[in-house]
Order: sequence, then C-alpha cells, then structure tokens
Amino acid sequence: MRVLLAALLAVFVVSCTSSGPAPIAYGTDQCAACRMTITDQTYAAELITSTGKAYKFDSPECMLGYYRAGTAEPKENVAALYVTNFVSPGTLIDARTAFYHHSEHLHSPMGMNVSAFATDDARKQAAMHWPGEPHTFKTVLTMAEDYE
Repeated sequence: MRVLLAALLAVFVVSCTSSGPAPIAYGTDQCAACRMTITDQTYAAELITSTGKAYKFDSPECMLGYYRAGTAEPKENVAALYVTNFVSPGTLIDARTAFYHHSEHLHSPMGMNVSAFATDDARKQAAMHWPGEPHTFKTVLTMAEDYE
C-alpha cells in the first residue's frame, strides 16, 4: 500500500510541474516585474519555478533583474528561464543556452537592447544587419544589474 501511495504521489508531483514555457497572451499578460502589458513577441521572457508557476516578462532584462533579486523565488527554486528567439517571434528558448546580441539598433521594451537567438549562426547573421556585441547568459545577467 505504501509503495502504491508513493507512486501516486510521484505521478501527481510530476504532472504538476512544467515541462516547458507557459503560453504568453500577448496584449493581455502583464510583466511580473514592471507591470507593462506584454506586446512585443520578439522580447518576451518567462521564469518557471520548481513547482511549475510561470512568471511572464515583457523583456529579458525584466526577467533577469527579477531572477537576480530573487523577487518571487530564491534562485534555487527556479526550474527554467526562457527568452524569445529573435528570429522566431513568440517562440521561447532556454535563456541559459541562448546566444545573445547587444545592439543599439535593436530596441527592447526596457532599453537593454539585447536579443536572444537559438544558435550562434543566427546571432552572427543578425550581427551583419545590426552591428553590436555578442554576449552569453552570464554577461547578459551582469548587464541586467542596471535594469533592476
């Protein structure tokens, strides 16, 4: 009986956790950090907790500032961070493995002007059109200090 109860509990816990980003209702959902309505499908971001709760953001800098500050959850309770793939608006990718490009020619909602890409090749292609600097998750996280 205990084994059956433990198995049922495990199934329940797994079914309650997120297996990916939650859909963002553009034009309706509000940024968890700044409360702006999320409208730009090229810059939205999302933080998922270990319990599956989704916090949605209008830009990577809002999410990263929120994450750095541990506003909603301590960092150890964050299961996933997502940013929008710039070349595929509305598609969220893993923020920790994304390739970033900072360019004053690409204007994000909160002004950090960093775009995310699923591949380094896509980032390099963007750099040919919008001059700027490549970044990693770690360097973008540091840049976000100025946007908290």
